[in-house]
Amino acid sequence: MAGNQQPRVLQALDVARTQWYHFTAIAIAGMGFFTDAYDLFSISLVVDVIGYRYYGYRGGRPPRGVSAAISVIALCGTVPGQLVFGWLGDKMGRKRIYGYTLILMVACSLASGFSFSKRTGKSVVTVLCFFRFWLGVSIGGDFYTMLDIFMLDIFTIFGVLPSPEESGNQVTRMIRATGLHTAVALGGTLPGYFFAVAFIDRVGRIKIQLLGFTMMTVFTLCLAIPYDQWQEPKNRVGFVIMLGFTFFFANFGPNTTTFILPAEIFPARMRSTCHGISGAVGKVGAILGVLAFSFMGTHFKALLFVIVGCNLVGIMFTLLLPETKGKSLEEITGEMEECQPLDDKAGLVDAAQGIHAVSI
Repeated sequence: MAGNQQPRVLQALDVARTQWYHFTAIAIAGMGFFTDAYDLFSISLVVDVIGYRYYGYRGGRPPRGVSAAISVIALCGTVPGQLVFGWLGDKMGRKRIYGYTLILMVACSLASGFSFSKRTGKSVVTVLCFFRFWLGVSIGGDFYTMLDIFMLDIFTIFGVLPSPEESGNQVTRMIRATGLHTAVALGGTLPGYFFAVAFIDRVGRIKIQLLGFTMMTVFTLCLAIPYDQWQEPKNRVGFVIMLGFTFFFANFGPNTTTFILPAEIFPARMRSTCHGISGAVGKVGAILGVLAFSFMGTHFKALLFVIVGCNLVGIMFTLLLPETKGKSLEEITGEMEECQPLDDKAGLVDAAQGIHAVSI
């Protein structure tokens, strides 16, 4: 578009009333997040199944290096995926690249599910890791996420779940683990997201991120300082509740705002590239966290204090960010300077008229 016609169209889209197009966009993006999260978070249960099936001679627990490799390989794929697909999104169009990543994700998910071998567990792990790496590449092109330290091991450390060697029935252990995951998700994770949706445009991104980091610090300290007491059988329910509160403020905080702020503060012409870089840096931190937990699980108390330090660093960097509440993307990046005022009819503009489909 020539002259100031483009910013006028963008402003018209900002003030347009909620229409069917908006719900369609939410559904498409939501399904992408759903698929990505499932592919990443379900692996902690899969590791337990692999240990039971192929490492029964070790009490059902795979070697720590094998467990770490399965857990971290997808994250390793997300780093180049975010960098490459982020750059391609600015070059070729974000909708087109989104379609490509979805195709790759479906193919690699199916291939991961069909990973098998008639010989040894090592062969299965090799095939699984190969496809999960490329699955991570596709997920990296789709979105970042803050990955929680797959929780099955945490429950085991604090005695909420029996270890594979202690549990006589692996199926029973898996059912109990699934129930605990579900309880934490329903009691902490999902409500945190709902609160973020409800208050993100009222309270502001920066305040919510600061609140999330602060409360995560408080609850993590509550887990770390009386560490030995949480391992007593009478305190196990309280431990799950405290963990749920930690996840609540992770989602009613940085786990939501770190998706939103990069997309808002980066210039439109390189927004996808910069968003990919910021997400890739976050994934590097997640990789280090998973590896540290895998090889230092016996020093989990020290890791909790490391998490506290990371939260404090997050607070300091949050104070450097601008508040974007109530501003359009063009206003935030200074792209509305040449925009002419719009009359009241702009509120009736059909948002779909400013959106052009790109074939995938």
